[in-house]
Amino acid sequence: MTDVEKLAEKQKMALWHMRDSYVDLRERYGFTTSMYFLLESLIELDGRHYERYGKFNEKERIKIMRAFTEWAFEQEETE
Repeated sequence: MTDVEKLAEKQKMALWHMRDSYVDLRERYGFTTSMYFLLESLIELDGRHYERYGKFNEKERIKIMRAFTEWAFEQEETE
């Protein structure tokens, strides 16, 4: 079972939004900068994903981040 398959539906929705944002960022910036911008949007009070991501507890957040980072690395490997 993959990390994504282990996520609850609300966690998957947050992950899909993060993926969409990352794709938009990646078209303009390098890998590392795109990752930093996305992570910042999760923790900044006015960040794009702050409210949605902030509703999860710490363990749920880590699961979302793990699934996202694995996906992002896979995208880089296929390019």
